Amino acid sequence: MSVEIDNYQVVDEVNNYDTIFPSLPSSGVAINPNSVWSNQNDKLSIKRHLKTTQIFHVPFEERKHRDGSKSFGFDVNKKCEEIANRLGVKIEMCGSKDQSLHVVISGLEEKVVEAKRAIVTELQTERDFKLKVPKDQHKFLIGKNGAILTKLQEKTCTKIQIPKSESNTDIITITGPKDGIDQAIHEIQLICDEQSKTGIERLVIPKLYHPWIRGFNNDIANDISQRTGAKVNIPPPLVEKDEIVVSGDREKVDAAVNEIKRIYAEKSRLNITKLAIQITKSQHKLIIGKNGSTVQDIFKEFDVYVQVPKSDSNSETIYLYGEESKLGAALTQVIAKSNSVVTTKIDVPSWLHRHMIGEKGANISKITADYPNTHVKFEPDNRITLDGPPDEVEKVKERLQNITIGLKQVMICEEVQVEPRFYAQLIGSKKTENHVAKLNKEYGVVVRLPAENSNSNIVRIEGPPESVNKAKKEFDDLIVRLENERAKDIIIDQKYHSNLIGKSGKNLNEIRAKFNDIQINIPSQAEKSDIITIRGNKNDVEKCHKYLQQMFKDMQESNYQEEMQIVKEFHRMIIGKQGAFIRKIRDDTQTRIDIPAENTDSNFITLTGKRDNVQKARRLIEEKIKELINIKEDSVEIPHQLHTALIGKGGGIIKQIRSDCGGVIINFPPESSPNDNKITLKGPAEEVKKAKQELLKLAEQKNDISYSEEVHAKLEYHRFLVGRKGTNVNTLRDKYNVRILFPNSSQNNQESSDVITIIGKKENVQKVRAELEETVKSLEEQVTEEVTVDPKWHKNFTAKRAKLINKISEENCNVKISFPKTESSQVQVKGPRDAVASAIKKIQELVTEMENQVTIEVNIKKSKHPAVIGKNGVNTQKISDDFNVNIQFPARGGEELDENDPKLDVILISGLKDDCEQAKEALIALVPIEENFDFPSKFHKDLLVNKGEALREFIQQYNVQINVPKRGENSDFISLTGTREHLENAKVALAEKLTDLELKNYTVEINNIKGEMIPQLRGRNGVECERLQKKFQVKIYFGQKGEQEKVTIIGLKKNVEECEKFIRQKIEDEESKLSQEIEVDQRVHSRIIGSQGKALAKLTDKFKVEIKFQRNSDVVIVKGKNMDQIDDACDELKNLEEEYLQDVVDRQQYVHPSSRNDYDNQNGSPNGASTGFVVKGAPWEQAPDTNNMDDFPTISTSAENGQTNGQKSMWGPRK
Repeated sequence: MSVEIDNYQVVDEVNNYDTIFPSLPSSGVAINPNSVWSNQNDKLSIKRHLKTTQIFHVPFEERKHRDGSKSFGFDVNKKCEEIANRLGVKIEMCGSKDQSLHVVISGLEEKVVEAKRAIVTELQTERDFKLKVPKDQHKFLIGKNGAILTKLQEKTCTKIQIPKSESNTDIITITGPKDGIDQAIHEIQLICDEQSKTGIERLVIPKLYHPWIRGFNNDIANDISQRTGAKVNIPPPLVEKDEIVVSGDREKVDAAVNEIKRIYAEKSRLNITKLAIQITKSQHKLIIGKNGSTVQDIFKEFDVYVQVPKSDSNSETIYLYGEESKLGAALTQVIAKSNSVVTTKIDVPSWLHRHMIGEKGANISKITADYPNTHVKFEPDNRITLDGPPDEVEKVKERLQNITIGLKQVMICEEVQVEPRFYAQLIGSKKTENHVAKLNKEYGVVVRLPAENSNSNIVRIEGPPESVNKAKKEFDDLIVRLENERAKDIIIDQKYHSNLIGKSGKNLNEIRAKFNDIQINIPSQAEKSDIITIRGNKNDVEKCHKYLQQMFKDMQESNYQEEMQIVKEFHRMIIGKQGAFIRKIRDDTQTRIDIPAENTDSNFITLTGKRDNVQKARRLIEEKIKELINIKEDSVEIPHQLHTALIGKGGGIIKQIRSDCGGVIINFPPESSPNDNKITLKGPAEEVKKAKQELLKLAEQKNDISYSEEVHAKLEYHRFLVGRKGTNVNTLRDKYNVRILFPNSSQNNQESSDVITIIGKKENVQKVRAELEETVKSLEEQVTEEVTVDPKWHKNFTAKRAKLINKISEENCNVKISFPKTESSQVQVKGPRDAVASAIKKIQELVTEMENQVTIEVNIKKSKHPAVIGKNGVNTQKISDDFNVNIQFPARGGEELDENDPKLDVILISGLKDDCEQAKEALIALVPIEENFDFPSKFHKDLLVNKGEALREFIQQYNVQINVPKRGENSDFISLTGTREHLENAKVALAEKLTDLELKNYTVEINNIKGEMIPQLRGRNGVECERLQKKFQVKIYFGQKGEQEKVTIIGLKKNVEECEKFIRQKIEDEESKLSQEIEVDQRVHSRIIGSQGKALAKLTDKFKVEIKFQRNSDVVIVKGKNMDQIDDACDELKNLEEEYLQDVVDRQQYVHPSSRNDYDNQNGSPNGASTGFVVKGAPWEQAPDTNNMDDFPTISTSAENGQTNGQKSMWGPRK
């Protein structure tokens, strides 16, 4: 007997204290049958904990060990302790006078169950019980993967053995304690009773009638299953079996069986017969039709079922099932469909097939373009097969025969037998010539080698007759040459292969040319092979082999190596400046010298080459080291201005000195130190001395041509001395071969800003100085002269803040030019004599030009003047400077002028006539014009995107104004304003932009989409839509609320069509799916879906279905392509619902103290206050009675063993 405290609940009613805490019965008094203690199977109603406690009783007669207290106190306790430690539970055990055991187990629920099972096995005796259970019920006792059987054994602490399916017995053996066996029998009976409510029926119905029970694509059977809820299993058409199985609940099975029997009864009265017909296998697809449409139409129209064997079957027999009266018409339809296509074969040589097909099928596409229902198949056995309607096939056949005749007249094919071992040599490789390609190109033929795996030795040459004959002759010669070829290997160490090849293959090409283009195959470095293969004519191969042997021997001799250990600091000296010294040794000795990098620790220098050359290089380096040990440093003082001359152009002079003096190192001070004249020399003592003498000698020579003198002249004279465009100073330089250096105008030093330096030979420098001083003297002589200028031209000189006067003055030593304020015609020019003369000459030239000036008018609307002038007058200023004219616009404003006065449109241009005309054309070209450019309104938004960024770029790049109509105007043009040139450029760019937008805005709409498909195409938070847009590079828009359900795709045509095809296929796939609705308690939806939908994903993958949960509803929709899979998924969902609902009920029964208030509120506690666990009539509800001696006994003062008045004391006897 056991009491389980593992199902707890909170009781809403008020409990009585005596009921919840009953008094223990007195010793020797019989227990009242109505007492709480009389029914120990009642489950106590208290709160459930995470841990549980189980108590069970082992009677003495059930105990396994009955040998007294010794066994009980040692073996049993030890085993219980082991179980407790292993499972982490607490086990308490006590024995009664009748030697029965009471065991209390506390801990986690699953551990307690396991511990109980282990203890029962150890303590209680086991027995066997055989139970007879119908064999068809065994599978329900086992459950999926044995789950039910395992749970049943754990619950009853027994072992249940169920016979295997192949056994004929229906006896189940239960092994365990008596209580466990009784409980197991009870549980098994419950399961069998539950399953007896389900049923299965096997109907034997002749296969002849199955099509009308199944329907096309199982539509009738699925309808019966859907209406009755039973599962109907009909054998496939090609399986010769009459049995139909119906399973499910008994009532549903009966309903489905009645429906099937009704159909069978109806059809059995109609004399259904079976008709067989032989039709060629290739015509079966015509009878089936696209997706079975033809067979379905015959079934619907004639009520005749046509059974066509599977495509992988060799059978050509087609069976028709139906009434005799309807079989004839259906048979006629079948034969008509099978004869709707004929097959014809044409004999055409296989080598002509390629020419008939053409490149990428171009030729055959033209032939069959007018006959789309005809299929042309080129067979490898010199045949062409035609499939299609009879009339089309005949016409295509005639065309192909005519083309074949024409090709045979202009082309021939010659076959040559070639051993397959020569194919690789004919094709060639990267290193050898492709003979096939050469023949094709040279003669205009096609040489075709057989495929690698064909084992054929026939090579075909196709083309014009004359070309084929020539190509065949050369091909035959080539084959003969290949047959006479031989190959020979030579072993050369791989480290020498690079030397054999040479730079860019130079050495290898020379060897091949020397021996009649013999083939030499050298393995790559990755192959790590030393074997080189020589292929070619026998004699040439032998000669080349000997040549390579000698070459290999020479390379071995020239790769002799020695190492020299030299101190690291001398490595740079050995290399020399820019590698000069080391290069010289390499060239003189023909050796390779490898010096380690500076960042390495190695001191070894490696010399490679022939032995004699290596030893010679070694001696030279050793001599250099000895010199480095005796290095001396010296210096020489030479004026800094001569250093550049000593170095020479490109360092040529100083290099020569270093070369002549044994590579002495000569260091000059930097140019940034003009006062440093010290030149440092390093090298052997004798060579340093020699270089020093050379430098001094050269400096003396350079000093003669570096004589310099200075001339002082005011800064304002410099421009005049230089002359216009440097004419004066260049004349002096060329005449006397000197350098004349004027100070930089940006120099701030006043003392050096007026110094002119002359450099060259002494006599020439002195002559130039004399001329410059004479010119400066004449400039310093101030004169005042007058020039006559007609007063009418004065304003031209003084206009624009005397711009013209200032320009003449700056060009002529800042002479002072004074125009009279009166009507006098005398203009004074004051300054240096020569400068005054030059300025007067310039004034007279300008006056002459002014006398020849004309003024013309240009009429340009006043509103266009700002655009013509440009920002800050930049346009008109440029025209004035380019054409040397004066441009005058009408005065702005003025009260005496009318705004509409035509004079305000007149612009005056003054200057020489030709210049004025050119300036006029330039002004007119600046007048902005306005034109409309066709630009559909649907693309306007693309110009205004990103706050008009694209529009601003156009305006800035092409200098035009672009006005885009407002959105509501729906105008298919935009306005352009600007000059003609700018407008043309802008229109070209806009046309390109429009073409690009039209390509990118190809639009397709998919209409009449079912409402439930839109969310699938859009995806959660638009994820699926974004994925499609990214995949196909398109934009996808969905219809607005209230509009027709549609999808709009915009983008490049190719991308849009691919996206449209994908979406339509997805819609078609979705619509073809079957669906079934079931009800699953929405409280367990989240458990079925799982964390992040993982549990739901496993279900959908397992059953190949889609499962959709409805919000705030118990309805769940299961979709899929197979009804069996849908049914299995529904069954799984119902099983999960039942399993998870039990957990929901348990959670509702157990309420954690922290959530007690919520529980009380839900269960109607007033004011939301928690009433807790209420017990009525408890002692703590009564006021304490201090006078009650039982509750509050006095301390005894009696000496009689704690007794007072002959009564027992509450404190008990004195000890």
